[in-house]
Amino acid sequence: LGWTLPTMQRGFEALREVMVAGFKPSVARLYDFEDGQLHFSHFARPDECVLLFMAEGNVGIANATAEATSAWSRRPLPGNSTRRISFAPNFSAPLTGECLERV
Repeated sequence: LGWTLPTMQRGFEALREVMVAGFKPSVARLYDFEDGQLHFSHFARPDECVLLFMAEGNVGIANATAEATSAWSRRPLPGNSTRRISFAPNFSAPLTGECLERV
């Protein structure tokens, strides 16, 4: 699961919300503008940060974690310019992709 964000602050707020709620995504990574451009320039604009979460393991727990990591982005906030990004699941990987959200 991933999003582009207007500020690092918005990303830290999302990370905090997910962790304080008790969810433990296997990956929670926030990239600043420069790293976002270095790794994700094919979809992130030069003024955007990139936030990534990954949930794996037990399907029920992974689905709950994926839902929790998405919930913060649906709340209306002043100036919220969060943009959802999608990744093609790699079904040849050891995980079958059952818990991957398709956009």
